[in-house]
Amino acid sequence: MKKLVVATLVLFGIVLVTGCNSTQSLQEYYIDNSENPNFISLDVPTSILNLEESDLDETQLKAYQSLRKLNLLAFKKTTGNEAEYTAEKATVTAILKAKDYKELMKLNSEYGKGVITYLGEADAIDEVVIYGSSDDKGF
Repeated sequence: MKKLVVATLVLFGIVLVTGCNSTQSLQEYYIDNSENPNFISLDVPTSILNLEESDLDETQLKAYQSLRKLNLLAFKKTTGNEAEYTAEKATVTAILKAKDYKELMKLNSEYGKGVITYLGEADAIDEVVIYGSSDDKGF
């Protein structure tokens, strides 16, 4: 009986450890860095877009009304934080390469690079992420 209990506990422990997601989510990253002095963090209400008076069809208006807020997190690169910039950029890139994020578009210009990704399904998007970076300015 004692062996059965030990085996059950070991099995439960293995399931618990393998079931936990060890990668950081974008929301966790946002919260963890919102107080970091290298970052600028803003929660912007959708009313700032001023789309209520625009000529939106019914589908577009419904999609707009489903937005709750816009979260903005920006890293300003300086000569004193280049190492942290490189590390933070690698972290964000790794988060956005997770299998949950689906790539919608890549951007590449003389000013920097970017990607637009989303979570959810094409007909029911939960979250859209617009990520851009410039080796001169930050991300």
